Amino acid sequence: MVLCPYCGSQEVRRLPSAAHLAIPAAPAAPQPAVDPLAAAKDFIEEMIRHSEDVGSAFAEEARRIHHCEAPERPIRGIASADECAALQEEGIDVLRLPRPKRREELN
Repeated sequence: MVLCPYCGSQEVRRLPSAAHLAIPAAPAAPQPAVDPLAAAKDFIEEMIRHSEDVGSAFAEEARRIHHCEAPERPIRGIASADECAALQEEGIDVLRLPRPKRREELN
């Protein structure tokens, strides 16, 4: 005999439920291997294209932007490790990237 565990009734019936079909997924197309150095170079070049070069005035301009004394925009420039650390202590986000050498610097 089957009894309902909640009410003790013998009138237990099974209701239909949704069926589960295990359909194998199509195999994913193999992804081309990504060269991490090429990806990093592409990222840096993209950052350079979409930012303003403020040169050695980077730390000063970053502070001016942070304090709303200059228009907000992406900038890049040159700053020492100490200047970057001071900016980060002030709550100014800084991303240090290697400066790519120009073609004339390579020769």
